[in-house]
Amino acid sequence: MDFSPAQRGPAEDKLLLLQGDHRSSFVWEGQLSDKPLRARRPDNLWEFMAQHPFHARVVARLQDTGFYTIFWIGWMQLDWSLITALVERWRPEMHTFHLPTGEATITLEDIQVLYGLRVDGRVVALPQYIRSMMHGQYLDMMGQFTGYRPQDDAVQRGGSRVALSGIRDHMAFLHPDITGETEDLHIESWGAVVLAYLYRSMCRASMLCAVDICGFLPLLQRIMPLHPPLPPLAPGEAYPFLPLASRWVLRHGNYRGIDAHHNLLLVRDVLDMLVAG
Repeated sequence: MDFSPAQRGPAEDKLLLLQGDHRSSFVWEGQLSDKPLRARRPDNLWEFMAQHPFHARVVARLQDTGFYTIFWIGWMQLDWSLITALVERWRPEMHTFHLPTGEATITLEDIQVLYGLRVDGRVVALPQYIRSMMHGQYLDMMGQFTGYRPQDDAVQRGGSRVALSGIRDHMAFLHPDITGETEDLHIESWGAVVLAYLYRSMCRASMLCAVDICGFLPLLQRIMPLHPPLPPLAPGEAYPFLPLASRWVLRHGNYRGIDAHHNLLLVRDVLDMLVAG
């Protein structure tokens, strides 16, 4: 039986103008055939939090913003081959994954249902006066609001980044008797911020020969059809409360001490064989 040669890249590129610099082009050429992405900045943050419970005021603020749900759910194992294969199908031009079954993407509903982050409320935006600040002013503002002003090696890339280790050490020694009132937080759509940053990270990782990726990657991994479905409920059991992602950890036992590293070539083949329905 004769087979037609496989199509390298999109059959129609009128909208996919970035194909020449897209990661998939380098995969076709064999440059990234077996090189999965890695974490942009691996860190033992979960172990640190287990050893240093948050101060009560930190917990209150995390609850106000909705982010405390992430810590309540806990650490989830990441499959770097699956994440890499999905990023290879992410199109920055469309903000969608191109799969054999059609286009797919991550939505605000996914964020709310899976992780309980707020997607309604006020839009989070960077005020103009903050955009015009110099890096020293950013550090001064951080010191004003947190009591910690990074110094020397803790400040990276001219002040645009701050080493997590310094913030972590500062949080570890917050005095237990801290008192005082702070301004109430407005209800804001932090879920939209998380989604936008994940989109940005996937766009960056999908271009050229990027080697790392950041962002809220558990969200990327949990919404794809290749991932095992949620375990079924027992007969007569009530429907669980949101967020649904908690069932992977609390019911399915997906907590692991290390990330998964499956065969990247196999994961690509499985994605190629996806069928509708």
